[in-house]
Amino acid sequence: MNFNRSFYKILILIFLFYTGKMFAFNTKNLNAQNGIASNSVYKVFKDNSNRIWLGTENGLSIITSNGIRNINFDKSWDNNQIWAIYQSPDSVMWFGAYNGGLYSYQNNQFTGYKISKENSFKLIRKIIYKNNQLLKVLKKN
Repeated sequence: MNFNRSFYKILILIFLFYTGKMFAFNTKNLNAQNGIASNSVYKVFKDNSNRIWLGTENGLSIITSNGIRNINFDKSWDNNQIWAIYQSPDSVMWFGAYNGGLYSYQNNQFTGYKISKENSFKLIRKIIYKNNQLLKVLKKN
């Protein structure tokens, strides 16, 4: 009786060992040396088209099945540090940056929005969209 239990335990361990190898996933660590814009990633977002958007210290990285595309905004933009990413129901991508920058991406074009001095703040942390309009940008001073 004791032999049967030990035998079954060994069979289960062998089964778990081999099935674990069967279901192993290939992974790759991404960093600034092999693809993404920066090693400091503040936000990860998956959009409706299965693209992965990374908000980093040095701009955006977009990961698709075709590879990685990095976007660094020019000096006229407030900042390259992207802390908030949101996709509205109409598939417009929205980005919030350090120093209060707000940007959108639609039809392969980025647009920057100036926020008035009265509403200025250091860091956009969350973008809220309701009833097909930008409702609120949550900030941290």
